[in-house]
Amino acid sequence: MIKKDFIILALLLFISIVLCVLGFGYNQFIIKSTIQISFRDTNYVLNSFYLLLVTFFVLNFVTFFIRSILKKHKSISSSVILIFSTIILLLLCNKLSTIIEIVNHQNNGWSIYPPLSSGVTEQLIEDDLKNVKIFKQVSLLLLIIQISLLLSLTFFSINLGLNFKNKTFNRFV
Repeated sequence: MIKKDFIILALLLFISIVLCVLGFGYNQFIIKSTIQISFRDTNYVLNSFYLLLVTFFVLNFVTFFIRSILKKHKSISSSVILIFSTIILLLLCNKLSTIIEIVNHQNNGWSIYPPLSSGVTEQLIEDDLKNVKIFKQVSLLLLIIQISLLLSLTFFSINLGLNFKNKTFNRFV
């Protein structure tokens, strides 16, 4: 039923707010409405609304994915919400992948200070190279997630079209 889907969406929004407040604290998330992430010598400042949206769409995708599988893709409203949340997640993964690639390219151009001739241990240099490898692995993981989201989006769309064509949809389930 369409009303049930809207109730689920409202509940997911409430759960997202609670998770973000518990994760970052009431003062940081609600009052300041910004979240600061320190990475190396760079400070990233995010609006808490964007983090709330990401949390909401991830929960939305997982919930409606499970619900769609249990209902065998027969509900039109659940299928449309699932397709919409999959598209949003694809866009978010693409943006995150771009940000990680930018940070990865910044790491490739590091100059190490003090110079090696001053007696700096090679362990510090190896630690910096490990961080570059981590970024490459995260970038590869995001690529795999994007491919799986595209495949699932194709599957959901084909099921939606086939069920709509065969008129086996129950619009009020």
